Amino acid sequence: MTAGLMALFRDKLNYGDSLARKLSDSAFAVYMFHPPIIIAVTLAMQMLVFAPVFKWAMASLICVPLCFLLAYHVLLRVPVLNRIL
Repeated sequence: MTAGLMALFRDKLNYGDSLARKLSDSAFAVYMFHPPIIIAVTLAMQMLVFAPVFKWAMASLICVPLCFLLAYHVLLRVPVLNRIL
């Protein structure tokens, strides 16, 4: 199944637009700096009284865009980090 999905994406969905380029450019920065963002969001949600699966879904919907926005608009603008990332 994994090999089939990889072949499908390689053959049929291998194109990029400006959003895909921005996400791709900031992927390593997100990988490096996502733990503090996730911890901060989940600590802020600690007092919410919901089922864990709903808290996870809410944290995911907040953290994924937040990580990419911070990586692209903040972390990649810092000259020292831009050379590394």
